Amino acid sequence: MKIGIIGAGHAGVAAAQKAIKYGAEVTLFSEEKFLPYYRPRIASVAFRQTGENDIFMHQEKWYFDNKIKLILATKVIRINTDENSLITEHGESYRFDKIIITTGAKPIIPSFANALIYQENISPLWTMQDALVIRKKIASAKNIAIVGGGIIGIESALRALDAGLDVTIIEKASRLMIRNLSPKASYTLTNILKEKGIKLIMNAAIEKIYEISNGIIIKTNSEEIYAKFVLLSIGSIPNTQIAGLPEANDGIEIDSRTRTYLPDFFAAGDAALFKSLHFFASALKANNQGKVAGFNAVRYDNFVEYKPFAVAVEVKFKEFELHTIGCAEEDNNKKEEVIESSATTYRSIIKKNDDILGIHMVGCGKDFITYKKQLKEEL
Repeated sequence: MKIGIIGAGHAGVAAAQKAIKYGAEVTLFSEEKFLPYYRPRIASVAFRQTGENDIFMHQEKWYFDNKIKLILATKVIRINTDENSLITEHGESYRFDKIIITTGAKPIIPSFANALIYQENISPLWTMQDALVIRKKIASAKNIAIVGGGIIGIESALRALDAGLDVTIIEKASRLMIRNLSPKASYTLTNILKEKGIKLIMNAAIEKIYEISNGIIIKTNSEEIYAKFVLLSIGSIPNTQIAGLPEANDGIEIDSRTRTYLPDFFAAGDAALFKSLHFFASALKANNQGKVAGFNAVRYDNFVEYKPFAVAVEVKFKEFELHTIGCAEEDNNKKEEVIESSATTYRSIIKKNDDILGIHMVGCGKDFITYKKQLKEEL
C-alpha cells in the first residue's frame, strides 16, 4: 500500500512511523527545506540557546533506513480526489492508495503588518526559517518588541532577555494569557516578568507599524514604541489551503478514526477538526492524531479511535515555570482554590464540587502532574 503524507510536522512524522510499521510505502512531503523538527523548540534556535541541528526529530539517515521517502522544499498545491493524486508546485504528480493531510497551522498575520511581513525587521516565530531570520537579526539588535502575550510570546520574551536584549511585550487584552490563566495567576505572571525587566504594555490596540532608518515604530492607541526587531506572536489558524479541498477555515473535519468525508483521505494535527472542538495548536495532540491516522490508513480492517484529551500549556526556561490546563476562570458553579500564593509563585485549581476542571501554576510546577491526573475533562 502506498501512502502520501502532506506535511512533515509532528502529525506527519508520527503517521509515517506508524504506517511503515504495518508495511506501507510512505512518501512524506514538506514545504520546508529542513529536516522535520520539534516545532516547540524553535524559540531556543531563534535566541541562540541551541543550534538548528539539535531540534531535528531524526537525522536524514533515519528516513532512508526506515524506507520513508522524504521530499523537502516541495509544496503540494493541488489534490485530485478522484484519482487520489497530489500535484506539487514543481508540476510533479504522485498517486497513492491513501492520503493523510497533516499540513498543521500557520501564524495569524494582522492587517497592520501585511505590508512589512517577512521583511528584515519583522517576522512571526513559526518555522525554522523564521527562527533563523530572528537569530541573525538579534545579533546586532539591542531591543525587541513582541506583539502578543500568549505562550510563544512569553517564552520568546524570556529567551530574548537571556540573549541580552531589552524586551517589550505588547498585548491587546487587559492581562496576559487571558484564555489560559485565571486572573490571579495572570497577575502573578505579570509581576514576575516585570521583576525580570520585561516591559509590558497592556490594552494596546496596534494601529500601525512602519519602518524608519534604524528600526520600526509601533503605533498603538496610546503610545509609540520603537524596536529594532518585531516578533509577531498573535496566534495561529489551521493551514488547509490546498486546491481540490473545500474551504475549511476551522480545520478539515475528521471522525474518531481521523477519516475525512472522502474514503481514502485522512487528516491529523492542527489542520484537523474533531467534533468541532476549539482550535488549539498542540504538538502532543498532533502526535497522537498522527499515530491514529497512520495506523488506520493501513489497517482498514482493524481501526483504532482517537480519544481527545486536555492539553497542558507549559513553559520551563531556566528557573521560570508556567503550567496551565483546563478551565481558566471561576464562575457561579466553579470556584478557584488557591494552593500557594506569593510574589513569585501562584498555584491554584478550579473546582466544580469535588471535580478539578482547571490547574494554574506560575513560578512553580509542584504537584502539577498529580493534579493533572485528577483533571476532569469537560469537552
